[in-house]
Amino acid sequence: MPMNLLPEHYQGIGEVVVVWARLEAHVVRVLRSLTRMTFKEALIVYWQMGHRERVAVLRGLVCAKYADKNDPLRKAFDVLTKRLELAYSVRNTAAHSIWSPGFLPDEISPFDFDAQGLKVSIKDPNRKSFKLEHFHKEALVIDRLAEDFKHFFSAHFRVSFIHKKQDNLG
Repeated sequence: MPMNLLPEHYQGIGEVVVVWARLEAHVVRVLRSLTRMTFKEALIVYWQMGHRERVAVLRGLVCAKYADKNDPLRKAFDVLTKRLELAYSVRNTAAHSIWSPGFLPDEISPFDFDAQGLKVSIKDPNRKSFKLEHFHKEALVIDRLAEDFKHFFSAHFRVSFIHKKQDNLG
């Protein structure tokens, strides 16, 4: 099933991965700010956590401040985390799939499988096929989410996203 992806496929997949990394850095910055840790402490605590654990901590911190599910800020945060989960799914597909030819010449499909022992089974019989521009469009969606995430936490939690001199590791 191996195939040579076109440079445009690699570029689109790379765009998704890069904008996700920026969004992920924003999540760590918010966690650092809300827990009042130094940059180095936050990297030690949060960088080794998986995405779901980070979101669980973030959700706990926001819910501690806004316990009422009907609070407008809490509702806005819940929408933001739903968008974050969708973006995480897109990023994982882009970054971790084994790609095979799609239905049309310029499309690719993720080959998704489970390997248990010596038995290999295909997980998704309803596989999808993506056009060249699909990942570019998804990267734009994740980029918009990163900006909305920054705006939400800077406006409502006073998180600063300006890198300060003490934020370097050296």
